Amino acid sequence: MPACSRTPLEEEVLEAIRPTPLQLKLLGSLYRLLESKLSSCARLHGLDAVVEAEGSYAKGTLTRDKWELDVFLLVRGASREWIASQGERLLRECLEGLPVEARYAEHPYVTVRVMGMEADVVIAPLVSKPGEGGTGVERTPFHTRWVRRALRGNPCLADDIRLFKSFLKGIGAYGAEVRVGGFSGLLAEILVVYHGGFRRLIEAASRWRPGVYVDPLGIGDEELLRRRYPESPIIVPDPVDPGRNAAASVTRRKLASLVLAANAYLEAPCRLYYHPYSTLEPPPYRPDPRRILAVELRGDYSGLARDALWGRLSRMASWLSRGLSRAGFGILRWEVWTDESSRALIALELESPELPALELAEGPPAWEPARALRFTAKRAGESMPVAIDDEGRLKALRPRRHTTARSAAEHLLGSGQAPLPRGTASARVVEPGDPGLGEAVRLLAEATPRWPYCLAR
Repeated sequence: MPACSRTPLEEEVLEAIRPTPLQLKLLGSLYRLLESKLSSCARLHGLDAVVEAEGSYAKGTLTRDKWELDVFLLVRGASREWIASQGERLLRECLEGLPVEARYAEHPYVTVRVMGMEADVVIAPLVSKPGEGGTGVERTPFHTRWVRRALRGNPCLADDIRLFKSFLKGIGAYGAEVRVGGFSGLLAEILVVYHGGFRRLIEAASRWRPGVYVDPLGIGDEELLRRRYPESPIIVPDPVDPGRNAAASVTRRKLASLVLAANAYLEAPCRLYYHPYSTLEPPPYRPDPRRILAVELRGDYSGLARDALWGRLSRMASWLSRGLSRAGFGILRWEVWTDESSRALIALELESPELPALELAEGPPAWEPARALRFTAKRAGESMPVAIDDEGRLKALRPRRHTTARSAAEHLLGSGQAPLPRGTASARVVEPGDPGLGEAVRLLAEATPRWPYCLAR
C-alpha cells in the first residue's frame, strides 16, 4: 500500500474519525437483515428487484459519528408514478416488525431505527443509466459504483475523503440540506477524487472564487452548465450525469466559509478545523443579548417538507436583515432554527439595537437645480437646515423613522410583505427577558466557528 501524503495532525484526526470494526460489524448486520427482508418481500410480490447498500457505508468513506445506512430496493420497470403511489405501502409491508417512519423527498422512503443505528430505505427504478426512470434518486447507485471504482485506484483517497468531510463539518459547511446550503457527502467525495487527495483539494479551494468551475476530467459542458445554474457560485459536473451540477446546493456563504478556512488551515493548521474537535472548546464569543433581535414564529409546520420549511425561514431571515439594513441598522449575521413541527426562531446580531433620532441625508449637487430644490424644500418642511459640502453636494439631517431595531422589525412584520412559512399563525419580536432571547444567543454562539483560534495562537 503506497504511503499517503499527510501531516501528523491529519493522521491524528483520522485515528479519531475512522469507523471502528465494531461499528462496521453492527451496520453490516443491520444491512443483511434489511437485505433479506426486502429481497424475500420483492420475490413474494413477483418483482424483478435488486437490493443494494449505497452511501458512505457502501463506498467505504463512512466516519465514526455516522451510524447510518442507505439501502435501496431497485425495481426493474417501476415508473415514477408507481413508486409515488405504491412505494411507501410496499416498504412498510416488507419491513413489518421493524420500527419504521415514513419520509418524503422527491420520492417516498422510510427510516428504520434499531439499537442506535439508522437506515434510510429507498425504493427506486432499476435502470441501465441515470435518467431512464425519470427520478433523481436513481443516480445514487451509479454514484456509489463511481466512487468505489475511484477508490480502488488509490487506497489513500478513502481516508482523505473522511478528512475532508470532517473538515467541512468542523467549519459548518457540510450538508446539502437547505438549512445548511453546504457540500454534500457525494460532492466531498467527487472533489477529493478529482484533486487526488485532501491536501491538494485544500490548496485548490484556497484559490477558489465565486463562479469557479471544477472539471479536471473534462466531462462537462461548461457553457451549458453555466446557463442551467446561473446563480451557483461553484459548478462541478456530476461524473455520472454531466449535465447536472453536483454542487448546486452550495451557497455563496458556504463557499466563502471553505475558502477562508482553507487559507487559514494552510497558514495555521490545528485540530479545531475538524469535527469532533471543532466543538470541544467553549464558543470563542458570546453575543451581548442587548444586541440580539429574535423573532419567534408559531404555527403548524408538520405538513411542510423539511427543505421547504428551512428554505422559507432562511428567506424570511434574509428579508428581515435587508429591511433592518435599509432602516439604518447594521446586521452582522443571522441564524434560523425550527423544531420542524410548530415553532421557529430567527436570530439576528446587530451592530447596535438603537440609533440616533436624526440621520444624515445625502442630497444632489447644487447644480442639479430640480433635484436640489426638492431636497431643500423637503428638509425645510421638516424644520431641518440644508448644508453644502466641499464638493458642492447638499446634505441635511432628517428625523429617523425607527430608532430601535425592535420598532423597525415590528413594522416589517406588520407590513403584510413578510415571506412567512406556510402554516404560520403568529410572528412576534421576542421581549427582553423572554427565554426565546436566550435561545437566540445560544444559537448564534454555537454558530460561531472555533477554528479562528488556530490563527490567534
